[in-house]
Amino acid sequence: MADAFNHRVLGWNDVTSITDDAPADLVLGQPDFETGSANTGGESLHSLADPTSVAVDSNGNLYVSDAANNRALEFNAPFVPCANTFPCVGGSASLVFGLTGTNTGSCAGAPSATTLCNPKSIAVDPNNNVFIADSTDNRVLGYYTPLSMTAVVGSGDTTADVVFGQAGAFTTGDCNHPSSTVGPASLCNPAGVASDPNGNIYVSDLINGRVLEFTETNPPTNVTANVVFGQNGSFTTAGCNAGGRSAKSLCNPQQIAFDTVGNVYIADEGNSRTLEFNTPMSATAVPGSGDTTADRVFGQADAFTAGSCNFGASPAASTECSPFGVALDDAGDLIVVDEGNNRILKYDQPLLTPATPTPTATSTAATPTATATATATSTATSTATGSSTPSRTPTPTATATATQTATRTATPTSTPSAMPSVSVSPPSVAFGTTTLVGKTSKPKKISIKNASSKKSRTSVIVQMETVTPPGSAFALKGQCSNKKLAPGKSCKVAVTFSPKDTTPQNATLMIFDNAPNSPQSIMLSGTGKQ
Repeated sequence: MADAFNHRVLGWNDVTSITDDAPADLVLGQPDFETGSANTGGESLHSLADPTSVAVDSNGNLYVSDAANNRALEFNAPFVPCANTFPCVGGSASLVFGLTGTNTGSCAGAPSATTLCNPKSIAVDPNNNVFIADSTDNRVLGYYTPLSMTAVVGSGDTTADVVFGQAGAFTTGDCNHPSSTVGPASLCNPAGVASDPNGNIYVSDLINGRVLEFTETNPPTNVTANVVFGQNGSFTTAGCNAGGRSAKSLCNPQQIAFDTVGNVYIADEGNSRTLEFNTPMSATAVPGSGDTTADRVFGQADAFTAGSCNFGASPAASTECSPFGVALDDAGDLIVVDEGNNRILKYDQPLLTPATPTPTATSTAATPTATATATATSTATSTATGSSTPSRTPTPTATATATQTATRTATPTSTPSAMPSVSVSPPSVAFGTTTLVGKTSKPKKISIKNASSKKSRTSVIVQMETVTPPGSAFALKGQCSNKKLAPGKSCKVAVTFSPKDTTPQNATLMIFDNAPNSPQSIMLSGTGKQ
């Protein structure tokens, strides 16, 4: 697991034995388990700074996107040097993507096939081709079998062989290249990349509020998307929850994962939920398969129109808050990085219909109805027991019909009274080109106002604010978290910009509250000055 803010990667040697709060067996990027500084001892093959994603190839080699160091690292079979003696401090990386050798560097200068700028995600396809979401350069780079030389031209090195999002050009890095027009071949701040069991590539296109699927052969060459998730199926629209929050919308999608039968899972960070799609690339007898409409939602009590952090209450087994990562094990268990709650959630075989649902785990949640809670709770309750066994046979498509029913009966609102209304201004914040590299700008303020009618006496509860992607050049310096606003009242959030180089930077300020249109999204931009 990539523990970004502690600048390390943690490893657990046996997933079947994991229980709540199980200590890690392996640490990479730090000299011990107690240190959490960036680039401890200086940037080297032993250090990490804001690692955001991990991936493993068919030989057990580990790949890490080392975002703040503008590189990706490969560690040869990292558990092997431990010789089954744990806990273990891992060794150094064997290969570097994005920099030459062990040299340090920044994003300054034009992109190329050998550079990376703030890489956010990394994936390996079934043929051991590697893909890196090069977020600030608004592209995804593909490397043909970088660890082994084959007959494929370009294999066996760390020079990228294919580029997504820049019309085939390795030397450009603008958002929605070439004309700032959204389409099936454009990207803007891609946050996640994944490969399905057939080698097709999926990219979470963060700022455009969508996930793109690229149908591939080996080696992968197709850079025009075949399928779009979010945006109600449109390749030419962009933004958070375009058309309203639903089973067809996304808001700041992050990482993507697949189970063994081809169901797709997306961490929909801006909506505080994880979505599951029944085999979207192939229509089967399972209801909901063969399309890009989500068939199940985690974290929102089976309600596709809800999107608040923890239902506006305290964290529970059935809630999520700004989920960032998602993964599946071989038994069909779902693992979610619930970033806003600083925890990892594990749902035991969530698509398997339980024999006797027990709606007990969400008794503290204020918003879901009894029908929806029963469905969500039975999954989360089994997680809490940590009772997974390696002999289980995954049956990940069994609940498609039940999920559809639960979704349509769920009621995400807590009371029949008037819902709060929130207005945020300005809708975007631009820091321009005046902030010197290595310095921090003066704060810019965003106002959050309760726009509800005074007669309604409806309060707005601001739950939290966060800047995504994590580790960006933008930071919160003043917040409204946990504040209660009466109608007409407002509070202000302050954001600063600290550029590390002269590459244009983009991020999103997410404001979570109890309004139906939560979260609100504020676009942030800026370019450092030398």
